[in-house]
Amino acid sequence: ILTALLFALLALPATAQQTSYDTQTGQMSKFDAFTGNWAGRGTVQQKIDDEPEQWTGRMSARKILGDRVIERDMTVQMGSNSMPWVGRTLYAFDATHEGYLSHTVDNAGNVEIGDCYWTPDNALISSATLEMNGKVITDLERIQMRGGKLHYTVQRSINGGEFFTHFEGKFERGGQAVQATSASMKKQQYRKPSAHMKKLQPLVGTWNIEGEMTDPASGQTSTVSGVETVEYGFGGHVLVTELTGTSSTMDSGEYR
Repeated sequence: ILTALLFALLALPATAQQTSYDTQTGQMSKFDAFTGNWAGRGTVQQKIDDEPEQWTGRMSARKILGDRVIERDMTVQMGSNSMPWVGRTLYAFDATHEGYLSHTVDNAGNVEIGDCYWTPDNALISSATLEMNGKVITDLERIQMRGGKLHYTVQRSINGGEFFTHFEGKFERGGQAVQATSASMKKQQYRKPSAHMKKLQPLVGTWNIEGEMTDPASGQTSTVSGVETVEYGFGGHVLVTELTGTSSTMDSGEYR
């Protein structure tokens, strides 16, 4: 399976761009309580019949791309494993479809794309299904701030079976910042990238972009130009694209 991880934030006509920006940043303010550095501990269970093991971990969450996206990096040391689990999750609000999305990549080579929802009591619920080691895994994640702590649980189902508590614990503010860089994930990876990722090799490099873009809502066409950098990231499990440029419909600044 060839999986691509991509967040595209496109330039829109001035009025639409401002409306989209205001909507995105307003909705993302719900994540303010999650930002900062955290230290946590709890239990983890890999299978429904396994005995729970202890884990300790650190987590850092920050706003990026003009406060439109939350970037959450986490590292967890589980039981007797010598290598920690390292992962990065991006949360964003899709103003067009009016919903939250999450994208996660980790050093085990897993890429999860999930939908997110806020409950009336301010708990963040996200769900994702992926194939892992030949098994279909469905994770239901719940994060909630209570009493100054982040309460974090993951319910898991394997091959459509009964859900069980895969991951449970609490995070308190403090500790060192976590940066799940591509270098750290490559150094501490459980599994090598899929051979399918080699098909994307021709895209790697730096590209000058010139052309036109049409806003589907208004039908307005603008000329765009920019520079796109494409490289393998996180141990080669994903392809990371960064595009910066300008548009004829932008009053000032650049899009990224």
